[in-house]
Amino acid sequence: VRLSNCGAPIATFTNGHAYVFHKNLQTWVRVADQSFLKSEFTSRLRQPGPSGFGEVQALQISAARAAAHMGPAALLQSGGQQPKRETGRHLEVLVAGASILKSEAEYKSWLAAYVRHLTSECGDDPRTMFVGAEAQLRELCDEFIGPLSLSSTNSTWESEVLGISKRKLLRELIIPTMAANRSAQRLVSEVVELLESAEKRNK
Repeated sequence: VRLSNCGAPIATFTNGHAYVFHKNLQTWVRVADQSFLKSEFTSRLRQPGPSGFGEVQALQISAARAAAHMGPAALLQSGGQQPKRETGRHLEVLVAGASILKSEAEYKSWLAAYVRHLTSECGDDPRTMFVGAEAQLRELCDEFIGPLSLSSTNSTWESEVLGISKRKLLRELIIPTMAANRSAQRLVSEVVELLESAEKRNK
């Protein structure tokens, strides 16, 4: 057991699994294991980012190395999901892990990658389309838009993540990432309209 960069206890094991103690939930949360060996990002994790290896990235690399020593048994643990579905789940875990470890740079990087992944699965091309992708993308955007008025009953919504305004992240990171894909233009227009409406009503 050691302390993470944000001061949270991290427990790592020889099988590559890593757990972080979540102060608010008062429980240990898994942030790395061998569940996503078929993910497109398992190999990409071995490449350092602009600031070197992030904390979440380092834990994931350790898990992948442990899986390599396990051989075929590790593939059985990774489940039977298709690589595209596994990549999506992997990115969700990476985003959540970065949030728990308060790694802002990694959070933004993995969030953008997750949005890019979901956006690539929207549209009408049967080769890349995933029926649930647009719904997941809408749900994500709704979380960052928050309540559309001050009188909304959604009083549990937190307007910030890692000290950053969710609406700012939506406008400056999520929407531009979605807009880079032509198949998502209709959804981008809807999200921009909802965001502007929420911002006007909340002033």
